Amino acid sequence: MVTVSTVSWYPVGPTSTHHLGIDGIVLRVRPANIVYGLIVSSFSDAGLRGVEEKLPYLRHLGVTMIWLSPIFEHPPGNFGYAMTDYTRVDPEHGSNDDVSRLVQAAHREGLRIVLDFAPNHTSDQHPLYREVTSTGDGSVYADHYARDIAGTYTHYFNWTNLINLNYDNPAVQEMVVEAMRYWVIEHDIDGYRMDAAWGIRQRTPRFWPECLQRLRASKPDLFLLAEASTLDPYYQQAGFDSAYDWTNHLGTWAWGHAFTDTKGSARDLRYHLERSTANGDVFRFLNNNDTGPRFITRHGPELTRVATAVLLTLPGTPCLYMGDEVGLEFTPYRDRGPVTWSADHPDLFDFHRRLIALRTRHRLDAGPLTLIDNDRPDHCLSYSRPGADGRPIVCVFNFGPDAEVAVALGSGLTCDAVDVWNGRVARVDDGVTRVALPHNDFAILALGH
Repeated sequence: MVTVSTVSWYPVGPTSTHHLGIDGIVLRVRPANIVYGLIVSSFSDAGLRGVEEKLPYLRHLGVTMIWLSPIFEHPPGNFGYAMTDYTRVDPEHGSNDDVSRLVQAAHREGLRIVLDFAPNHTSDQHPLYREVTSTGDGSVYADHYARDIAGTYTHYFNWTNLINLNYDNPAVQEMVVEAMRYWVIEHDIDGYRMDAAWGIRQRTPRFWPECLQRLRASKPDLFLLAEASTLDPYYQQAGFDSAYDWTNHLGTWAWGHAFTDTKGSARDLRYHLERSTANGDVFRFLNNNDTGPRFITRHGPELTRVATAVLLTLPGTPCLYMGDEVGLEFTPYRDRGPVTWSADHPDLFDFHRRLIALRTRHRLDAGPLTLIDNDRPDHCLSYSRPGADGRPIVCVFNFGPDAEVAVALGSGLTCDAVDVWNGRVARVDDGVTRVALPHNDFAILALGH
């Protein structure tokens, strides 16, 4: 006989979004975002024009925003984060005019363009730093870069070619903010992913609130993403729309352990979901430029499908990264140059497109996350989302062996529930529904239908 623990509902996260406006606290409705990240030089052999050619494909997939890897001038062979000019596109990708063409074409398709910007540092080949190293302390730019107590210019980790800027210097702040405003004003871009936003927060935390207010004065609906952990409330308070789904350890993906722990995947995911939504919108992903080999390479196509279903039914901003929708396998920093778009998993495109359409139709980007008890907590994750018509959408995921999962929905509730993913009908009797799920499968139940 299946027993169900005492019913427990765990409402997690805010039900509305607000930001510190230029003139005080203002309410601002955040549009639903589904981000598609791509590396311009790997996406095709035609740079920014190659991205422009694929806009109808991306619109058909259902994404709403395109995050471009760094496109600014950089030393040969560099991925792009070693910037040598903040206001000029590297010839490897095209020209500044190509950015305008891409943005205009994207807007016609109903898509938005977000640039990857690295304000924490410049390349050691940047003209300012080269002038500093050749002239020494007598350089007018000597105070543009951060130093330690010994007077040595600083960098993080082994990034010896990425020299930290000194944000205590007003001239540096002005230089960087004006470079950001240039792309907004002159090319109408729709936002930024701020690389290493955590670094500036560590050294000069007052910079971000002032910077973001100035950017929003130029275009209020910019999407501003911090490469930093959403667990730190600073980023929402500073005015960012979203921050990364990391743990408290810098750069550590919150979900990583869940997919390597076969004894408690669901329990580990539940723990991180309880924590992550406390500080506003969460930028969630299975892959990005820093996650190394692709999720499908490490875990296979079956787990990729169920993990993608979790990603696209949670609140926040989900990110698909280049080729996720077809199971593309590559390593961003190692496999340089245009990738080969294989057809190894031809069903994945429609799988992603259907899930995105379901997310949009039921407005699963908005509203709180409510974690729900079930009788297999180690292997099965269950939660509720408010649907577009006000009736709950209950999502159940099985990471373990084939099972009938008993999900507790609240004493006294009796109704039908339609699995809007595969059309099956489940019954809720006195607050409990039982869902038969094979290994690495899921159900998305609309209650009261």
